[in-house]
Amino acid sequence: MLIAFEGMDGTGKTTQMQLLYEWLIKKNKKVFLTKQPGGSKFGEKIREILLYDKEDISDLAIVAMFMADRAQNVDKIIMPKLKEGYMVLCDRYTDSTIAYQGYGKGINLKDLLVLNKFSSHSLTPNFIIYLDINFKVGLERAKKVTNKQDNFEKLDNDFFQKVKYGFRKQYLKNRNKSIWIDIDNLSIEEVHQEIIKYLEDKMNV
Repeated sequence: MLIAFEGMDGTGKTTQMQLLYEWLIKKNKKVFLTKQPGGSKFGEKIREILLYDKEDISDLAIVAMFMADRAQNVDKIIMPKLKEGYMVLCDRYTDSTIAYQGYGKGINLKDLLVLNKFSSHSLTPNFIIYLDINFKVGLERAKKVTNKQDNFEKLDNDFFQKVKYGFRKQYLKNRNKSIWIDIDNLSIEEVHQEIIKYLEDKMNV
């Protein structure tokens, strides 16, 4: 089973993934954590370039790097772990590409859908957890965690409004297998409990 965590920067995806991981382990589940971009040595090199390289990289080149990272992650990590019987929790997956590169940067959505399908072997999540926050608050939270601003966090407010809209559109498209949680006025534990309740109802764990 593949569960993807999606949403803007600063929504606490990594924290919520770790809490869900610990909860599932207590349920005697085999669980593996990964992320995109990253999740492999090859992916970490791509992640470093995407987030912090000072070169003016074209939007299409950025898309190509995300797809290369996803292909490596799915081929060498996610699919093997699924075959071994693991539940895989992934920090970002194909919806982030649609939201950031499609809605945010204006790359053709149909092209991105084809590329997502190709790079992921058509592997789609069983469930998607969308975490939402006021993007200005989220960016401030993200900056405090890393103590530095990455290349995407430097983009303007109009970009992030479009990204947020993109995530919402993806959620509406995937409502049969997803949950949307507005975390603005919720504690970390309250968000965790909402995720657990949703998955208990869906997975009978």
